[in-house]
Amino acid sequence: MSRPTAREIADLTARLRRLSTPGRHVDPYERAAFLTDKDALLDRIAAAERAPAPGPADEVVSFREAADRLTAMGHDRARAEAMIADYLDETSREVGVPVHQWGLDQHDLDAIASRNPPGCFREYEPGSDRREQLARWHADDAAAGSTDAADWSTDADAR
Repeated sequence: MSRPTAREIADLTARLRRLSTPGRHVDPYERAAFLTDKDALLDRIAAAERAPAPGPADEVVSFREAADRLTAMGHDRARAEAMIADYLDETSREVGVPVHQWGLDQHDLDAIASRNPPGCFREYEPGSDRREQLARWHADDAAAGSTDAADWSTDADAR
């Protein structure tokens, strides 16, 4: 049995939060499935405590060390830091609590790297993704004949 990852524990915690919201009106099948998964996770934790000491992949590293390791994998520093921040933001949203102070292990780094292969991105510029999306929306609006942008600039000039 493998040691549960922080992500698996976080996912189970998020499920518990979703099941707690309806209170006693929760679907009994969902509750039973959750309890089965919880018991399996607790069994894995107990088994891991009896298992040999963790290996290098289980070493917990800081944000800075994680960025160093991603840089060594071929990512530029700014992109590596942005990828880690995105991963932590996503995990925080899924879990429902901030996880930015949690350490990262090799499993986390592998997950981050698998989503972002080196060399397939141009140099990261903060806000560039947002600007590109806004430009696409503007182009779509212009192609559709929308006059919202022209109306807005006219309104702004009138102020």
